[in-house]
Amino acid sequence: MLLLSIPGVQTFLGRYATNQINATYGTAINVEKVGIQFNGDLELKNILIKDHHNDTLIAADELNSSLLDFAKIKTNALVLTTLIYTICASTSKPIKAKRTPI
Repeated sequence: MLLLSIPGVQTFLGRYATNQINATYGTAINVEKVGIQFNGDLELKNILIKDHHNDTLIAADELNSSLLDFAKIKTNALVLTTLIYTICASTSKPIKAKRTPI
């Protein structure tokens, strides 16, 4: 259990999980860094999800949640409270950035 508190181990496990998802479902998901706290808080950094044309679907600098919230995905009960996003044109230049309480 002590090993799971080491940031490098958390990131390794996060990359392993995304590699397994990518291999199983043919997706292109990359998470650069994973941080998990003892209380279940989860922080993912530099997330990139691409489509089958290798175009960016989602790019996020940071995603903060809880492992308990991610468990709700199976029951379709995941709730977002705040969304910070940037809309980009096909050239990947930001054209609008907005913080929206949901």
